[in-house]
Amino acid sequence: MRRAWERAFEAQTAGAGDTPDPDGPTPAPAPAPLADAAIAAIAADTPVHALPLSARAKNALDRAGGLRAVEAARPPENISSIRGVGEQVALGDPRLPPALDLAGQGHGRVRRAAFFPGYRGDDLMIHLAGLATATAERLADAGLRSLAPVAAAPRAQLANLARTAGLDEAAVRAALSAEHAKAAVRSQPTTLGAWCDALLPAGKKRSQHPRELFGLEGPLLGRVGASPRELAERLELTAAAIYIALGKARDEWRKHPAIASLVAAVHAAVERAGGAAPLARTGVELLTDLPHAGEPDAEVRATALVRVVAELEKDDPAGLRFVRLDGDAPWIVLRDDVEDVVRRLGAIADDLAGRDVLAGPAEVARALAEIADDTPLAGLPADRLVRLAAAASRRAAASTRLELYPRDLPPARALALSAAVLHLAPGRGRSCAAGSPRATPTPRRCRRGPRSTSWSPASACATCRPTARSSGPATTRGPRSTPASARR
Repeated sequence: MRRAWERAFEAQTAGAGDTPDPDGPTPAPAPAPLADAAIAAIAADTPVHALPLSARAKNALDRAGGLRAVEAARPPENISSIRGVGEQVALGDPRLPPALDLAGQGHGRVRRAAFFPGYRGDDLMIHLAGLATATAERLADAGLRSLAPVAAAPRAQLANLARTAGLDEAAVRAALSAEHAKAAVRSQPTTLGAWCDALLPAGKKRSQHPRELFGLEGPLLGRVGASPRELAERLELTAAAIYIALGKARDEWRKHPAIASLVAAVHAAVERAGGAAPLARTGVELLTDLPHAGEPDAEVRATALVRVVAELEKDDPAGLRFVRLDGDAPWIVLRDDVEDVVRRLGAIADDLAGRDVLAGPAEVARALAEIADDTPLAGLPADRLVRLAAAASRRAAASTRLELYPRDLPPARALALSAAVLHLAPGRGRSCAAGSPRATPTPRRCRRGPRSTSWSPASACATCRPTARSSGPATTRGPRSTPASARR
């Protein structure tokens, strides 16, 4: 009914031969050119209904909260975005939009002030901004369908909507403030969570495949060190698709204004680890620099940031490297020439650990120092070099005495290798497990039987002897009374 009423007035301005067809929509007549004097007479406070606009354009601006010319100064396409208004509604004379904008700027910027000046948050759609349904619908009716146009809209326009349409102006400002604050955190992140939100935001298409590759979501959730090919197989995609997604993500990461600070933090973590370390160890080192109280999956997130930096520097000859050592173990090294040194250290560690008679700490340190000499790892202390070599090996582990021994060492051999230490400290209860933590766990030493470096169930007292009903360590309170049924 309203549209028919408006068409009736528009039809009166048409020529005698332009009588509208009562059975179809009446086309809007072409607006007559405006006189220069009419354009010049437009002021910021000119009411919208006094402007040389079509009836439909006036009503559209009125519903959008534009009551004066200063609030109508908007591109024609913004008028067509108002709910219920099509593209056929225009501001008439092409000189009118610039005239309205000029009028608004020339009659006081205070009245033309934006609702939220300097907004830097994401341009979220209104229905995704956490606003109440009624508030979101009122903004959409006014043609304000996302946060950026709302922030840039004249303050008076939102005030008019609040007064005439019941818009919750405070809720709109709160939503803009929240997104603006998130953007500020993303531009200068200082915590683990802020960095992940800035570089690997959840829910963004551009970061979906990188997040899945780094174990933050998807089929490889919680995994660190996955390869693009492995992810492609899980998602039934080509590996090229994953590499393309990584390339686009790298372009975005390079644009971040604070990316240099993250690169410096990751480099510092790798240097503290000795210039090379397993990926998981590097993530743990990075956590010492990034606050992460209460962060879920902190280590996985930290390793994701480490891989971000490795991706950024993959084409830099002196940049960080994500490599795989023997056994497909994911490692981070400071640069290309470190990888070969780490591989050689792992190989010599396996040789030393495989001996029947283990090499002493001095021989181990000497052998590893020869490998590291004249390389970027030459300045590492002996203890860090030994642990680095053990981590890079396939079968070796480092003892507290900086010896290299085989992983999963059988209990009998662990006791035999520890005999010298045990005799040097009689009666002090020194544990083989303390010296060789990667050995197979041994039973608790018999407290009642004779001391010996060889242990067997037969030589243990009744207290320590394992039973079929219990495989855990025995208590130290002495033998328990055995029930008659058990004795029988």
